[in-house]
Amino acid sequence: MTVLPELSGQSTYSSAVISWSTTVRGIHTVGTHEVIPIESGTRSVLTIEMSGWIATLLVPLMRGSVEKAIQQKNEGLKGRCEGEEG
Repeated sequence: MTVLPELSGQSTYSSAVISWSTTVRGIHTVGTHEVIPIESGTRSVLTIEMSGWIATLLVPLMRGSVEKAIQQKNEGLKGRCEGEEG
């Protein structure tokens, strides 16, 4: 699952990537946060990958809530980067 909002403003870097991973009860999860400069500002790419035998069963049930959480996280990041309060 990937969400791609664009953030306004100028960037002075090539890109930045942060990844993390964890395994809990048969589900291996990898999260990647990437910030990429684009012509109109910056693109934030958040990706969650889940694998494992339990993930095969649960991911279809969890997809909507995980996508919503990623979207909310990206909206918060956008607000913070653009100086919005809240």
